[in-house]
Parts: sequence; C-alpha cells; structure tokens
Amino acid sequence: MNEIRFVPYKNGENKTKKKQNAFIYFRNEMLKRDEFKVRMCDISRRIVDKWMELTEEEKDEWRRMQDLSENSQFNRAFI
Repeated sequence: MNEIRFVPYKNGENKTKKKQNAFIYFRNEMLKRDEFKVRMCDISRRIVDKWMELTEEEKDEWRRMQDLSENSQFNRAFI
C-alpha cells in the first residue's frame, strides 16, 4: 500500500470559518513540523498522546497561541 502524506486541515475560502480549539491548533502545528509518512489515524494518536502529556500551563500556552493566530487571521480578512 502506498504511503500518503497528510497536511494540516485548512478552511477553504468557500467554507464558513469556525473557531478551532487549542488541540486542533496544536495538532496542525505538529503536522507542519514533522514529515509524517504514516496513516492519519496513527498521526492523530501520536499527537493526542503528546497533548495529553502537556501540563495545563503548556496547554494554556497553546490556547494563547491559537487565540493570537485566529485574531491575526480575522484581522487580515478585514484589511
């Protein structure tokens, strides 16, 4: 079976943009950083495990970065 490289989810231009939660933001950042050559369910499981290992303070940092990311995307839409 051929391996497929998956990329992070992106909202299409025609789709309604909804707020990502911090975990999805974290997951997408992890996918950008690593070259995964595995099935999507394996990728997700590894990232879930990493997320669960984070302290609440580390998760809060990801939540802060996710909020900043959304705000910058929102501001760009109105420029």
